[in-house]
Amino acid sequence: KNFGFRIVTVYAPGKTTYDSSGTKTYKTTGTLRFDMVTVTGDTIGSSNALNIKSFHLLSPKDKFVLRTNSGSKDTIKFVWSRSINATTYNFVLDYQGGNFKSPVFSKTSDNSGADTFLHITRSSVDAILKSAGLKVGDSITLIWDVIASDASSNTRLADAPFDITLQRVSYTAIGTVATSVNTQISIYPNPSTGLLNVTMPNAGAQIRVLSINGQLIENRKAINATEQFDLANQPTGIYMIQVITGNGISTFRVVRN
Repeated sequence: KNFGFRIVTVYAPGKTTYDSSGTKTYKTTGTLRFDMVTVTGDTIGSSNALNIKSFHLLSPKDKFVLRTNSGSKDTIKFVWSRSINATTYNFVLDYQGGNFKSPVFSKTSDNSGADTFLHITRSSVDAILKSAGLKVGDSITLIWDVIASDASSNTRLADAPFDITLQRVSYTAIGTVATSVNTQISIYPNPSTGLLNVTMPNAGAQIRVLSINGQLIENRKAINATEQFDLANQPTGIYMIQVITGNGISTFRVVRN
């Protein structure tokens, strides 16, 4: 960027004080001492980016792990604070160390860019990962941010980007029995007021409890054929139980009342 500034005073040759009038003609010999001038600028967005006030990302939190698959209709909600003078927002994903000038993915927020949040399906994120060459089981850590724009097309990024790890998992329709191994797994009671039992043919499976947004709450290897989980300290709502065996991942939807 180009900056303009003006030198407002100097020391005259042989002098140790400022010239108060600023109009004297100095000799052509000697040393002129200039005040140090520090120039700072906004390195992101347009030259008028400061017209758009600072704002910050809210959720999912930094270093969130989002698991995607090709068939899920579940959505993940990205949320940020409102910026004064901003009229529209654009969600962006980029590689670690990227500057969001050529993002991996870009999408306007809900309500044609006016809202401070964006709902996006897991399957659409999965399609992005698939097109990038990631296979089921692969994961990648990216950064996400939001570009705010005003009516004059000035832009500004949120105060700091968040890391997000995206992992592709195999698709099993949530709430249905999709493979023979699922017929031998039962989860009860459902709905539950807190305590939840997961019963399997035998021990050894990996069991994950996740929020509806994909946040990992508990990850445990089953040492018994029946494992008990306590969701009493979790908010009421819908949770997902993943039972991972050599035959794949079986996913179930449970309700915490």
